[in-house]
Amino acid sequence: MRDNDLNNPGAAGKPDGWGWLMGYIVPTVVPPLVGWIVHKVDKREKERKKQHTKIQVDQSTTQVDLSKIQVDQSKIQVEQSKTQVDQSKTQVDQSKTQVDQSKTQLDECKTQLDQSKTQLDKTLEELQQTKTQVNQLQKELKEHQHEAYRQKERDICVKEEYLSRLKDQLRKRQDMKCSDWNPIKTQSHRQLFIEQQMLGEAEADIHARGLGVPSGLHKIFKYDNYCGPRPEEHGYLMWKEWRKWKGVVDKEREKLSSEKLDQGSR
Repeated sequence: MRDNDLNNPGAAGKPDGWGWLMGYIVPTVVPPLVGWIVHKVDKREKERKKQHTKIQVDQSTTQVDLSKIQVDQSKIQVEQSKTQVDQSKTQVDQSKTQVDQSKTQLDECKTQLDQSKTQLDKTLEELQQTKTQVNQLQKELKEHQHEAYRQKERDICVKEEYLSRLKDQLRKRQDMKCSDWNPIKTQSHRQLFIEQQMLGEAEADIHARGLGVPSGLHKIFKYDNYCGPRPEEHGYLMWKEWRKWKGVVDKEREKLSSEKLDQGSR
């Protein structure tokens, strides 16, 4: 039996038990252990490389995703910019439309102003024409009034001249009636001739008819037989009638003078 005293490993020049154990264990255990450790290290290295590769892939994927996101964001920004450009274009178009509308309204206002100015000019021209016509009518009216005054003046003068002649004729007729050659105051042929002449003239004269001279002469010739002590005192009714006619003519002259003064003060 081989001695294997583990309690005395170095005896008899033989290896001790620890040395023996180490000599047994090292060759047996170390290589597998080293292989296992190497395997583990390789496995860890592979896993680390795999993890590193995965991380790199993930980073690349993340970068790609980020790039894609950035591209999408850029697209969104481009779309937003395009939208803003479209909005700006729309606003510009709206502003242009408003400007065109304002221009149209301005043109319409200008047209209305031109029409109003034309109408105003036409109205002013019509007013000027009307004023000219009114001035012409006033001038014609004034001339007509002056002519009417002149005609009235002429008519009054004619009446006054007629009454002056009539006065002489009445005196002459009454003198004949009151003459010493006619003591019974009868109507002589000459007196009758004068009376007929006076009546004919009075009835033919429009002014005499207007004064009522013909009817007055008939009364005078029929009723006035008064003879005064002096020739200038002959007649009574004839002077009463004559003063009445003269009074009418005097009033016409006063009225005409008043109308002239009133017209001149305007």
